[in-house]
Amino acid sequence: METNKNYNQQITEENLFWGEFEEEANKFGIPWWCDLSRATKLSKVVCGWMYDPKIEKILRGSCKNKLIETASSIKGNALDIGCGAGWLSLELARNGMDVEGFEISSKRIAVAKKYLRNNPFKKGFGSINYQIEDINKIKLEKEKYQSVVIWDTLHHIPEIDRLMKEIYDSLKPNGYIVTYDHIGLRKGNLIFIRILQIPLIILYKIKKIFEVKKIKEDLKTDLGEPEKIIKSPFEDVTGEEMIKVIKRCFEIEMLETKLCFIARLANDLLNLSDTIKYYILRILKTIDDLLIKMHILKGEYIFIIARKRE
Repeated sequence: METNKNYNQQITEENLFWGEFEEEANKFGIPWWCDLSRATKLSKVVCGWMYDPKIEKILRGSCKNKLIETASSIKGNALDIGCGAGWLSLELARNGMDVEGFEISSKRIAVAKKYLRNNPFKKGFGSINYQIEDINKIKLEKEKYQSVVIWDTLHHIPEIDRLMKEIYDSLKPNGYIVTYDHIGLRKGNLIFIRILQIPLIILYKIKKIFEVKKIKEDLKTDLGEPEKIIKSPFEDVTGEEMIKVIKRCFEIEMLETKLCFIARLANDLLNLSDTIKYYILRILKTIDDLLIKMHILKGEYIFIIARKRE
């Protein structure tokens, strides 16, 4: 009983958290997570570097394009789990797909429906049906979807085995799951980040360079564990174990890790001018990709394309 009580309280807080987050963000422009095709740079920094769609494109644009391209090529009915304010559902429907989007936050669903009503790209548009659903307890119709897409949601799901079983059963034969999600930062990555932060700290605190005591305090503070920009009751309750669960249920066709250091470092560049900031980020993204490709570091995100195993 106590467990249920705690869960009910947490899921209520999760609903409220994302609803308040969405209301705040939409005061300052069109966030990319509402409509990727019409996104504007928000006039206030909300959710760290993700307030700027150009930074988002530099860091994760290729993954978004690959996800949309893969799901659209599969065609048929699609389920967008944890659809948030609807950007992915919109993009898939713009490619002619029929999409169902499930999300716990009633306010985020209301925002998603608003952007759907105001969608200016109607040619070849499929359909979207948004529903308020608790993903942790969801019951999916068997063999209904040709694909299930998930963007940055699985790390909020405590019972990941249960959800994967539901997804498996909901997919038609040879159906696909395509997911991009957070699995956590490794200690080796954190050390690398701390090293890269040193010149940035010196840059921002150059006026204090001779204040030895102050510099030591600053280094201790600034080079500590990077703060999470988003915090909700279910943030990062599931990490790298999601990979094993997906492998048990599905035939992996592609598995790559992404962003081994740049996601954490990007927030340290926000005070720079846009021209300098974008230039540095592009260079760092190239280095980030190379470190992963050479198997020196692993990314804190995973991108998976997997087929239903018969």
